[in-house]
Amino acid sequence: MLKRNKSFLIRLSQDELTQLNNDVEKTGLSRESYVRSLINGYIPAARPSNDFQKVLYFLRITSNNLNQIAMIANKNGNINAEEYALEVQNLKMLILEIKQEQSKAIKINYGCHQDMGH
Repeated sequence: MLKRNKSFLIRLSQDELTQLNNDVEKTGLSRESYVRSLINGYIPAARPSNDFQKVLYFLRITSNNLNQIAMIANKNGNINAEEYALEVQNLKMLILEIKQEQSKAIKINYGCHQDMGH
């Protein structure tokens, strides 16, 4: 385990602190963990949205249902085509929802920091 017993003070403007706090909040990390990630060359990813979590939940349910249908079909030698078609349709709708969500544009705010020469 790393011993983290060194600290330092950094002075930020109110805008910089607000930006840092906003970025940290999006990740769900502590401010310290966020800064350590940056120091180690990683930009922490934002926490998945509630909508994304909901989509994952439904994907898991659909996947489980398809697996159960496949197990029954394997055991009995037949398949409930209506139930299978419904689950395939659910899966296609979820995939479409994921694609639509993924293709949404994200605005990036490139702030200019005068003290950094930008």
